[in-house]
Formats: sequence, structure tokens, C-alpha cells
Amino acid sequence: MITAPVNMPTADQALARLQAGNARFVSGQMTHPHQTPGRRNELIRSQQPFATVLTCSDSRVPPEILFDQGLGDIFVIRNAGNIADEIVLGSIEYAAAHLHTPLILVLGHAKCGAVAATASGAQLDGHLPAIAAAIQPAVVKAKTMPGDLVDNAVRENAKLVAKQIETSMPILAPLVAAGTLKVLPARYDFATGKVDVLPMTPGGTPWGPMPTGQPITKTEVLRVQQAWADGIVAIGQAYTNRGDYRAVAANHVDTLYAYNLGTVLFKPTKAAQNQFRLNREEALSYFVGGVVPEDKGFALQPWSAVRFVNAEILLHGNTATAMGNYFFTDVNTGTETKVEFTFGYVRGADGKLRINVHHSALPYNPVA
Repeated sequence: MITAPVNMPTADQALARLQAGNARFVSGQMTHPHQTPGRRNELIRSQQPFATVLTCSDSRVPPEILFDQGLGDIFVIRNAGNIADEIVLGSIEYAAAHLHTPLILVLGHAKCGAVAATASGAQLDGHLPAIAAAIQPAVVKAKTMPGDLVDNAVRENAKLVAKQIETSMPILAPLVAAGTLKVLPARYDFATGKVDVLPMTPGGTPWGPMPTGQPITKTEVLRVQQAWADGIVAIGQAYTNRGDYRAVAANHVDTLYAYNLGTVLFKPTKAAQNQFRLNREEALSYFVGGVVPEDKGFALQPWSAVRFVNAEILLHGNTATAMGNYFFTDVNTGTETKVEFTFGYVRGADGKLRINVHHSALPYNPVA
């Protein structure tokens, strides 16, 4: 890994530079910097972009123009729906770890076709279902909100992708925790030309990052429970829509469980031959099938809703425990299945809550 350039700006300075360029674009007073033959010659040997922008492939959203930047100024990654798969994450890792860009901006935009297609639930052909599967968790969350479904989903998608990036191991999350990298979601408006930075949630990020020593709060636990519920629904929807449900499930496990921190004590419902899932692959197998032969894919039911009813949540500084019932609604019959749960939560070095204990069982039935 190369040494960071001494003149690289901070994340806040990089954001200010992008915002200043966007203000010029909005007002029609662009300066078109760094677009001369001399600048082109400067970049022959190396590049030193001050920010990374992940945005949509939509032809109406060119980052260099929206931010009035030039050659070598921003490291740009584009795809339909500004999603983050393994290739995108690898590209971002290169920018953050080797080019030392201090800021990653995940830029969604108004009237995104990829988000609209996902929200419509229409049958998609070819490789399009893989894109819809990645966007589906944002649509699920947006359906619980008032207002325009597509625009809310655009915003949530940018937030979820930003969260995915800042929690990505083994490279990006430590850089975020060290304070050398910042990841922000944003939205571009066609009508005004303005790019607005989005809050991760009204009042903060869903479950972090918080300082490592910060005590876990009940609100954080409830938000992780809701994220878990949304994830189970999203996996089933991706499966039904012939999307990449395994990628959705992998993101669910990697984002919410603490397998990257060590052993997780996971005992799922109706596991007879392999009762305890102490590693990531066995956990993933329970949700969508895989390395454990008895697994049929619990999340592939599919379920239309999951709701938590906590008996109690105990807070212990940097850890927490929750016990109660959660209810799974069958998408075909509308009936609810009641299941007992115990979850343990721990705050990792990156400040985020993750599940390190998960015990699930059906209630006792004396006639069974």
C-alpha cells in the first residue's frame, strides 16, 4: 500500500469541494477546471482523485459535470441503481486504500429507472433481476414511509448502500473507524440540478457508527431488529422475483451478524442434524440453503412481514440481550407463525451493532 499524499484533503474538505462545484453547476457558472492538455499531461504518471463517487449509469447523471470537476479529480464508479456488489466494493477499496480518497459519496437520483422497476414488482428478464434484488431492501423500507414510493426508495437505497460500504470488511470498515474515510449518501434532483447529502436516518445512522466504548441503547437494538425483519422479507422477495437472493442473504448476514468479529452462537428453528451454526456459511445456508443438507431456506418461504415483540431488552454497556417472540406472516395465506427468540448484540470496533447470539425455537406444544 502506498503512502497517502501529504496534500490530500480531509473528507469534509473534499465534500465542500464537491458542493462548491455543484453550486456552480446549479447557477450555470461552471469553470470546467482541469480539462486542458497540460492537465492531461500531469496525469500520465499517476492520479490523485480527492473523492470517490458511486452513482447510477443514467446518462443524465454525469458526476464530473454535476460537480464541475475535471480530469483526475474524482474516482467514478457507475452502474444501474448505484449498487455495491463485490466488484464495486473492490473498486472502492482500491480508491480508499491505494489512492487514499477520504470521501465516498453514494449518489442516487430522482426518477431512477432501476428503482422504479424494482418498486413496480414487474417481471424482469435477463440479468435485470439481479439489480432489482439488490435494490429490493430499500423498496421494502420505503413502503413503510409516507410520500412517493420511488423517491423514498431512491433515498433509502443510497443510505443502505452507504451503510454497506462503511461496514465492509476487511478494508473499508477499519478506515471508517480510524476516521480516515467517510461514506455519505446523496440525491441528485433533475429539476434543480442540486445534490443534497442525506442523513443515514432522521437523527443519525441506523445502528452506528458510534464510539466503540459508547453504551448500546434500546433504540439501536430496535433498529437492528427492524433491519433483520426487513432483510428476511427482502430475501424472499428476491427469490420470488428470480433475483440474486443469495447476494441479498449474504448482505443480510454480513451486515447484521458478527461473524467478522469471531464466533456467533446461532441456533435456528427446526435445525435437527446441524443445530448450531457457528460460522457464516452455515448461517447463510439456513436462510437460503447451502452447505447444510437439511436446510431448505427459511427465508425463501417467502414471508411478507416480520414483527418483533420483546419481552425485555437488557443493556450491558457494550453488549445487549433481547428476548421475546417474533411473528412471521406467510405471503400466500396471510397467517402468522409465532417463534421465540433470544438475541445478543455486541458493538464492534467500527462502532456498529451486530448479532453475536441468536437462539430461535417454536413454542412448546403439548400435543405435538
